[in-house]
Amino acid sequence: MDIRKLADYKKMMVDDGRMTAYSQAIQKTCGDRVVCEIGVGLGPLSLMALQAGATRVYGIELDKEALDAAVGILAANGFGADRFIPIEGLSTRVTLPERVDVLLSETLDSMGVGENTAHYMVDALERHMKPEGVFVPGRLECHVALASPESYRAERMFWGQHLSEAHGLDYSSALPWVSENKHTIQVESTELFSEWSLWQSIDFHQPSTWKRVTQLVLPVTRSGVVDGFACAFDAELTEDVHIRTFPHDPPTHWKQSFNAFPSPIEVAPGQSVYMELEVARGDHPSLQFEMRVTSGPSEEVAGLVAQRARQLAVQTVLGDSSRTNA
Repeated sequence: MDIRKLADYKKMMVDDGRMTAYSQAIQKTCGDRVVCEIGVGLGPLSLMALQAGATRVYGIELDKEALDAAVGILAANGFGADRFIPIEGLSTRVTLPERVDVLLSETLDSMGVGENTAHYMVDALERHMKPEGVFVPGRLECHVALASPESYRAERMFWGQHLSEAHGLDYSSALPWVSENKHTIQVESTELFSEWSLWQSIDFHQPSTWKRVTQLVLPVTRSGVVDGFACAFDAELTEDVHIRTFPHDPPTHWKQSFNAFPSPIEVAPGQSVYMELEVARGDHPSLQFEMRVTSGPSEEVAGLVAQRARQLAVQTVLGDSSRTNA
């Protein structure tokens, strides 16, 4: 296996909070159960499940090299082909020999749902799980806040100014790559311009809790220029085992995510920023979404939200998939 790929897996496995939380949840749920893990990687969660007494584990993984490595690692730990059954492919495009008692997954990213987690869990509920089956995690709450992280600004400064000033190299054409992609960075509480607001509250046993179009109104808490929005999540592995990634929580390898607005927005208290996030349909391994943003006095934004809510309701009734910028 390429050492760079191994290093990526190490980032997750060196996160003691992540590993401990999943170990605790697996001990509570997987004993004497048939388990399926979606997104096996090198197999630490499947190995935990088997060590906890799982009857067998079906391991679904898109990366053949990682799956082959996981097979070897689990065999070295005493779990051969009768206990760990590898299945290569996307979980939405494979069929298990049987329905399972526990659906185990860590398809979480710094946004929470950024690896299209909800889509895969909806499909797993319909095709892979027994009616009384259990998800680990069972719930996922994703939150957003207005933010201007210094590390994001430093990234823009590097490509837009530093290379030119230090070495005479104009790399400003790379700036769209910086602004159009998600960043996994540590966001400080002092870099926020709003409180955290709930974006998604998903119970994986209830597909209707996954919202493809979400309206968010974020009241501004201090004056300044907002570059975009940060994300953090609370994953409920079991009722008493959670993983949280807010800036005030113990650090995790997820840190927080940051997505830039099309252009920065100058704000002040008494104003609100309206965000509308529309998630694309499909089983892409990474979440695709469209973002619509506007800002202004809170009363005006409230009126816009009400008007936009009526438009969305009409589109839902008519089955209209058009996308109107706010």
